[in-house]
Amino acid sequence: MSKRIVALMAGLVTTLCLSAQNSTVNFNLTGVKDGEKVGLVLINGKNDPPEALAPVTAGKVTVKVDIPQGNDGRAYYVKVGDGFSGDMIVLKANETATATGEVVPGQYVKIKDFKLAGSPTNDAYQKVKLDRESLNKLYEAYHQNPALVKMDSAAAKKDTAAMARIRQTPDYKKFEADEHHFFALVDSTFKAVHKANAATWFGPLMILTDYSYLTDAQKPEYEQLSDEAKNSFYGKIVQSQVAPPSLVGKPAPDFTFTDWNTKKKTSLKAILAKNKYVLLDFWASWCRPCRAEIPNVKANYQKYHAKGFTVISISADAKEADWLKALKTEKMPWPQDRDAGQGILDKYEVRYFPTTYLLDSKGRIVEKDIRGEALGTKLAELFK
Repeated sequence: MSKRIVALMAGLVTTLCLSAQNSTVNFNLTGVKDGEKVGLVLINGKNDPPEALAPVTAGKVTVKVDIPQGNDGRAYYVKVGDGFSGDMIVLKANETATATGEVVPGQYVKIKDFKLAGSPTNDAYQKVKLDRESLNKLYEAYHQNPALVKMDSAAAKKDTAAMARIRQTPDYKKFEADEHHFFALVDSTFKAVHKANAATWFGPLMILTDYSYLTDAQKPEYEQLSDEAKNSFYGKIVQSQVAPPSLVGKPAPDFTFTDWNTKKKTSLKAILAKNKYVLLDFWASWCRPCRAEIPNVKANYQKYHAKGFTVISISADAKEADWLKALKTEKMPWPQDRDAGQGILDKYEVRYFPTTYLLDSKGRIVEKDIRGEALGTKLAELFK
């Protein structure tokens, strides 16, 4: 929207219109420039959920969304510009609410004193949700340990000897004990809150949003949900992630990409045609397990590439500079690209990193999430 149009609309409330919309959130925010988009992003277990955004005028914008009639509702993250605030809004059909707060500029979007009024569903959720603030305070408290300051200084200097000495100090030993206790507390707190809400759709919503991603480790929490909760919108999403059908033997979706090493456009199908087996590797520069696995993948690539094995790595990095820096460091010789909105991650429903698929020449999935020693063992079996 041009500045001229924004100026002509000064004093008006911009409204985003969706078909059959029945629920409304009126935003009244300070610290937002005219024309900047604010709105809601549906939490639905996907990497690129549908967005309901509209440009702000004088700090105000009205966002309307369609929520199916029924016993369960929908949850949304608040989005300001290109970033998520982390604030969550929970609504049912036919509710009208007002969101207020002050947008604080920075690397990550923050809405100071964020409040939502007018939604009975959101009010009910706020009373029973996980108390993250208390956990955050505990986390910050034990991270005041003086050994961490010394460790950060030694790490910045890449002084491995100093880092080793610090790890043997009483202060650092206490930090390790506090860290172990904290994550045990987090685990038990999560499970207790989820169990307490297992009878309603709040339960699966909490399971989905409290964890960074879901695996079969959360299956017991899903199993304790009531039938009503399991059959809710969020119950079905949780079920699909904690107990997904096996992909082994099924065809892998094809996709095209531009290989960074050759600067040429190619496709999964074209690479499969030239190789017996392909490891499809979804990773990110910031993912420590991903980076730790690269030497193992390199070793297997060098051992089996001449026999018909290759790798395709697709990065989830949001910033191209971070990805390029990692490529320069890791020097991976196989095809590389960054998803960057191409939708490749969505095709494979990637929710965590690393995620890997081993494919045969016909594009059938042989194994999922195979790495470490298991990758070498499987390739030895396939190439014997």
